[in-house]
Amino acid sequence: MTRMIRVNAIYGRGRLIPVGRRKFYEDIVLKSENDPYIPGTKIRRLRLASLGENVRVGFEHEIEALAEALLAERDALAEEARAVAAAAASGREAKKKKRRIEAPARGAA
Repeated sequence: MTRMIRVNAIYGRGRLIPVGRRKFYEDIVLKSENDPYIPGTKIRRLRLASLGENVRVGFEHEIEALAEALLAERDALAEEARAVAAAAASGREAKKKKRRIEAPARGAA
């Protein structure tokens, strides 16, 4: 059974999505189908349901899926950054080695 979670229990310090109110509504909540992704990602925004005039809720499985997707994207970016750093380091090592080979020996004249 899917649980419904009130919006004020979804975001905030120590909650499921630890961001402030403004960040939550601007970046996480779906407002228009024309802009379905969280900025800077390919992760779809969270759709909220209205149960009344002032009661908005999110569904637990959708919130968990959003958190998992953000975690997966973070890990993918970290892995990509490590690969780029490793490639840059190997490129620096190759340049150093090339300079050592091409440099004339000291004292040779």
